[in-house]
Parts: sequence; structure tokens; C-alpha cells
Amino acid sequence: MNPAAPNSATLDLIDIIEPAAISSWPPAWGWWVLMIATACVIGLIAYVAVVMFKQQKIKTLAYGLLNNAKREYEQSGNANNYCRDINQILKRYWLYYRPGSDINALSGKLWVEQLNMQCDIALFTSANAIALSEGPYSQLENFDANALENAAKQWIKRASVNQLKDTSGGVNV
Repeated sequence: MNPAAPNSATLDLIDIIEPAAISSWPPAWGWWVLMIATACVIGLIAYVAVVMFKQQKIKTLAYGLLNNAKREYEQSGNANNYCRDINQILKRYWLYYRPGSDINALSGKLWVEQLNMQCDIALFTSANAIALSEGPYSQLENFDANALENAAKQWIKRASVNQLKDTSGGVNV
């Protein structure tokens, strides 16, 4: 052994203390902002998905009612009842999104005009307009049930449910 070599017992060395490991919690403020923003985006996407699903469900139900009305018309041949059913289905659809409106008070030409003003194009024209406005009350000549059904389905598809509004000018809808 070499007597000149110092050993650790003779030297008063201080132990090296390592710092504690960096904790992953709590995260820095930037991560908090990112987590909150992500949660908001996920919440917004979920909300929009639920609203769209609900709107699609209501449209599907309305299409089913239109198909049932068409089936009943094909069995009975009663055009007056068919036109009345189409009117009721369209009003029920409207009232789902605007429950406080007085849309049930409208009939005839005012009702058809109101329907046409809710879409970007007028869907109920000529024979379809006559069928909706006069069909429930009088006999129709040259009645086309398919055209009326297609117009009603197109109206349900195109009418902006968030903006069903009163455009009658005097009728409180």
C-alpha cells in the first residue's frame, strides 16, 4: 500500500446530493392552456354532433310520416286526407323547432307562401301549391301525389331549422 495516498476515511468529503427528479405534475401553464383548449374543442364537437344527430333523427321521423301518409293514400285513394296529412306533417316539423309559433293558424295560400319563404327556392308551386292550400278542403283535379311528396321531402331537407321564421308580414308565426 502506498502511505502517501489519501483514503476516504481521512478526508472529510461532503456527500454529493442530487436534486429531486423533475415532477410531471403540476404541468406548466402552457400545458394547462392546451388541456383546456382541447377540452373545449372536444365539447364543442360533441355538442354539434348531438345537435346534428337530433336534427337527422327528426328528419328521418318526418320522412317516415310522409311515407306512411303516402301508403295510406295509395290504399284509400283519398287525396283530401293525403293533402291534410302532408300539411300536418310539415306543421309538426316546424313546431318541433319553433314550439311557440302560431303556425297552426295558417292555411291556404298564406301557409304555402310561408313554406316557400323558408327555403332558397320555392318548392311548392303550381299544382303542389294548390294541393297544399286547397287539397284538404276541396276535390283536386290532376293531383300528383309523388310530386307533392317529393316537394315535402325537399322542404324538410332544405328548410333551415335554425332559422324557421315569420316572413308573413302580418301573421304572428
